[in-house]
Amino acid sequence: MKWIYFFFVLFFTNLEVKGTNLLFQNPQTVTQQSNSGFFRKLNQTLRYHNLDSLEVIFSDFVKDKIKNNQLVQGHEILNQIITDNKLSDTLKILAYKNKAILFGQIDFTKKRQAFKSAIKIINQEGTLHELQPIYEIEIAKTYLSQSNFLNATKALNQVNIASIQNAEKKVEVLGVCALIYAKMDDTIQAINKLDEAISIARKNNDYFGLGTIHSSLGNIYSTNFHQPEKAITHFRISMNAFEKAGYDHYALGSQADIGVTYSRMKMLDSALYYLQKSYDESIKTGSIYDQSICAKELGIVYNQLKQPQKALKMCREAKDLIWEYSSNNFRYSCVSCLSKAYEALHQYDSSLFYYKLYHLYRDSTLNTEETKALAKFNAELEKQVFVAKQEKINLEKDQLLKTRKLSITFLSILAVLISGIFLLVLRGNKNRKKRELIEQEERSQRAFSQQLLQSQEDEKTRISRELHDSVGQDLILLKNKAQSLKDHGLETSISETLNSVRRITQGLHPFVLEQFGLTAALKKLIESVDANSSIFISEEVAEIDNLLTKQQELGVYRIVQESINNILKHSESPSAFIGAAKETNAIVVTIKDYGKGFDWSEKSKIKNSLGMKTLQERAKIVNAELSIISIVGKGTTIHLKIPVKDA
Repeated sequence: MKWIYFFFVLFFTNLEVKGTNLLFQNPQTVTQQSNSGFFRKLNQTLRYHNLDSLEVIFSDFVKDKIKNNQLVQGHEILNQIITDNKLSDTLKILAYKNKAILFGQIDFTKKRQAFKSAIKIINQEGTLHELQPIYEIEIAKTYLSQSNFLNATKALNQVNIASIQNAEKKVEVLGVCALIYAKMDDTIQAINKLDEAISIARKNNDYFGLGTIHSSLGNIYSTNFHQPEKAITHFRISMNAFEKAGYDHYALGSQADIGVTYSRMKMLDSALYYLQKSYDESIKTGSIYDQSICAKELGIVYNQLKQPQKALKMCREAKDLIWEYSSNNFRYSCVSCLSKAYEALHQYDSSLFYYKLYHLYRDSTLNTEETKALAKFNAELEKQVFVAKQEKINLEKDQLLKTRKLSITFLSILAVLISGIFLLVLRGNKNRKKRELIEQEERSQRAFSQQLLQSQEDEKTRISRELHDSVGQDLILLKNKAQSLKDHGLETSISETLNSVRRITQGLHPFVLEQFGLTAALKKLIESVDANSSIFISEEVAEIDNLLTKQQELGVYRIVQESINNILKHSESPSAFIGAAKETNAIVVTIKDYGKGFDWSEKSKIKNSLGMKTLQERAKIVNAELSIISIVGKGTTIHLKIPVKDA
């Protein structure tokens, strides 16, 4: 079960409201058309202006409608309150909030719209401002439930976290932030946020918060770190915390997650036990969403247990329950299970039908448009941060210049009273301040360049993993299918495409560097270029592993990679040489070609090109000395010297 489930909570704290006379403008009576008990309680509470009691009455009303599957009737009654112009804005805000709860996990778009309507009243009427950040968090969570990370990030950026005084709500906000980081594969940031949330939750005995946070940690260890044993530990802690808090519904979700994790570990008996138990309890509690998720996962387990009839029954049930409102991830997982079950039952037409559906939904999840939009938004955000920093630096410059002018004026008045030595000291101070200002600007520029290069590296890594984990795996499946069909032409084409994807993946992010070190990575790079180009490349790469930091190794690799690309594109050289050697307290890397060379004077456009500046910036990041010697008609030599200890 996806860990995002645990952030679909509908937990709202009691409101701490001052000046209740502003919330209840006039004595009012709610018309009792139906559900007279609900309206009678509302009228009784309105007489005493008790907002906490109003929250309880609405909450009990919504729970009753959900339990008895009377959602339509519940919406009709809440709409009566919203459209009655005689009633206060407070009642209408609470009505919209509880409409959102009725929409629950079935229609996230309408749920989101209900919260937006409540926020609109808050802004228009200037009341209940403390509710706005809470509702904005709920809006962000609806986007997350639909895997719309771009809009989730935008919604979250609108939340004023500092204005949230309630510790339990801060725990929830940190959890949502961690969820976004984890979905973008920034697991370190995600775990940092979750650790902060755990600290706050423990301090305040917030067992519900502990339940959601440990659930999130379980999913990170399961999905991102592939450590299922640790994941199960966190899921058990989450289940116990939910039970202590009295939220059996969410404890059920953690229990189901334990079953899913056992399923991924191929411990099918344990998986069947926990999933069947969760499935039975979800039917008792009337939770359609939980029932559908458990049914789908049971179908997957039954397929692995070679029981296709049971798998078919479970997956059909899952599909029929929430298909219209489910995500593409749920759909392709469900139809994949159906395809395998029909295949095991020798019903090949049905199996092929669901197999095609599987690829349809699978392909849609790989749509890169939203990823590009998110990257564009993040880039714009980074640009805004950089502009803000530059404005701050410019403001500091202006203030410094104004101070300097005042000082010069004052010193001019006192010039006849001071000696030449004082003037020399003053001039020295001015030069020192100027140098400090220049150094500060250089540090800021260098920090920005390093951040930009790191962002590019992170994006390359993410795209590389996407290609490897999605497109690469799909091509392997197609290749196996072609082999089974004995279609050698198709198999050859798929193999060539798979090799192209692997080359692109390696170019974007050198996994060889992570797994085997810098020496092997450089040799693999040289071997690949030599095999796939007309240039003969010789190499003398010594053993230089474990002498540099991981960041330095990646920087050296990128400098060599970019230099080779420049040779291939521009040098027209028949051959090239790549060397890496250990010297006293340093590693020296040499890249040499015998091509046409270029003008390396100060006025040269090439010297001031973006490519050369990128090489120089990367050299600064790894704390290396970079020298380039180029002679027109004779070729180019690049030397990179990286200081190390005990080389």
